[in-house]
Amino acid sequence: MKASLKGMLLFAGVMAMTVGMAMLPERAQASYIKSSTPTFFLNGAGETSKTFGDTISRAQQRGAAKKAYTATVSANGAVKISGKWTSKNPMVHIVFKNNRQGDVKVTAKWLATVLKKVDQKHNFKSYNFVAHSKGNNDFLNYLIRYGNPSGRLKTFVAVGGPFNGVLGWQGERPNQIKLLKSGKPTNAYPYYQYYLNNRSKLPKTAKVVNIYGDLKNGSDSDGIVSNQSSVALKYLVSGRVASYRQKQFTGRYASHANQTHSASVQNYLYNVLW
Repeated sequence: MKASLKGMLLFAGVMAMTVGMAMLPERAQASYIKSSTPTFFLNGAGETSKTFGDTISRAQQRGAAKKAYTATVSANGAVKISGKWTSKNPMVHIVFKNNRQGDVKVTAKWLATVLKKVDQKHNFKSYNFVAHSKGNNDFLNYLIRYGNPSGRLKTFVAVGGPFNGVLGWQGERPNQIKLLKSGKPTNAYPYYQYYLNNRSKLPKTAKVVNIYGDLKNGSDSDGIVSNQSSVALKYLVSGRVASYRQKQFTGRYASHANQTHSASVQNYLYNVLW
């Protein structure tokens, strides 16, 4: 398991970049439902705080939510919480200083520490979690290994999740792996099989939202993660969680590095969460 997932370090070269975009019409501030439920954001391997930086900033600008904390995790797992709490849809940005840590046992432990620390401060009853790229694998491993101790997972939003492989890693080629009518991949990588073997540990009360991109260039991918890998999440969680839905985005911002900077993706994300 450890050796397989260390291959995800290939993501180290895939950094989300801040790019300009035309903004879509925004929702009226009054239409966002406010609560004290925190939403945690986690970047992928090799990525920086810029991955979700403008997603968080625009949520504040639109009155959808407010940034409460930055939870910085050092290379040895020590967690530093900075910022000021808010009761109006608080957002917590998790940043791993060692953003190339490939051992998901380690990153799962880091997440457990972050959620526990924030929970000790505010005793939240439920929480949302948004992840990009390998951050999704880190979070799934947290759920499997630690359960759901720090409040009840309300909504999990996966963006560009590599749940069953990465193009170029272990020989995966575009359009090589297909999904059966059931949604099960024709070939399951060891870490996907690990998820399947442990999916009974996923929280039944959670809503799962899967966002992925398709460049529409024949690769059936976002340039890094094949669509089968992202959509394989459906087979994994169906019947195990409260609900599942997925949304495909195409065009300029469908690429793996730009997904979180897309106005369309951000608007969809805000509407799902708040």
